[in-house]
Amino acid sequence: MQGIHLTADLSGCRKNLLLMTDKAGLREACVAAVNESGLTVVGDTFVAFPDFEGQPGGVTGTVLLAESHLAIHTWPEQSAVTLDVYVCNFSTDNSKRAAQLIDALSDLFDPAEANPQALQRGEVGAAHGEMTIGHEWLNAHSSYGYRLGPALYREQSPYQRIEVHESPQFGRLFRLDGDYMTSEKEEFFYHEALVHPAAASHGKVKRVLILGGGDGGAAEELLKYPSIERVVIAELDEVVIRVAREYFDSIHHGALDDPRVEIRIGDGLAFVRETEQRFDLVLLDLTDPDTPASALYTAEFFASVKNARSDRSRHTCVGFVYR
Repeated sequence: MQGIHLTADLSGCRKNLLLMTDKAGLREACVAAVNESGLTVVGDTFVAFPDFEGQPGGVTGTVLLAESHLAIHTWPEQSAVTLDVYVCNFSTDNSKRAAQLIDALSDLFDPAEANPQALQRGEVGAAHGEMTIGHEWLNAHSSYGYRLGPALYREQSPYQRIEVHESPQFGRLFRLDGDYMTSEKEEFFYHEALVHPAAASHGKVKRVLILGGGDGGAAEELLKYPSIERVVIAELDEVVIRVAREYFDSIHHGALDDPRVEIRIGDGLAFVRETEQRFDLVLLDLTDPDTPASALYTAEFFASVKNARSDRSRHTCVGFVYR
């Protein structure tokens, strides 16, 4: 029964307003969005409400999924829509599919304001400080599990689900979309391997670009070099930076606020294309290819890295460690 429950309250909608009173059209759009997300339609029911005081009534619809359900309610007189997506993650982690579905339906109506919420379901005992199991599904048939203590923080950002847990093995542990990213006790295995082979081989690295790296661990390793003058962290998700500052000082040791470190929030590929800054070293501290970082795993991206090369070297060193 472990899963995720996502909701979104949309107001001031600016697109597809006619769908709010079109039962058949809304059903077609919802079923198409479910199919596009990779979830499985089992059945559906959509009801159009009668006119009220000369105004057309809204539509309420439910799409039954093999993974659970989608529910949608429209208020045409208020240009408002509410969305509700719940998926079970028992045999497969469907969190990314649920997020894709609710994002697609939100984009369909282009709200002036949106209020998304996320609730983890089925973590029995965690609310009382007891242990639960963190599962990472390797494929449809096997998973990797580790004990988790209480959740210290959860948020569904515009890009991913962010969690901080206590863990008896790892200390504080950081997860994105249910996947282990870093932890207090084992982060050095990753960050040292990412930074030092490339930085040491360069000889006297001064200016470094980190794509991703919002936990600050790679920046902290770089600042150990006396030659470092500037480190730019190009991180897509500002929530990662905020959570790292609050919960993971033992990983970044203040590097996120060091005067030599600049944090740029936004698309890393766009930053590399547009920046006039030059770097001796580019580090790719990324999530997996099937995440919002997918554009940084392409030949186009690696070609664009040439634009950020240092003026004093023919080739910029690139450091990359897969999580």
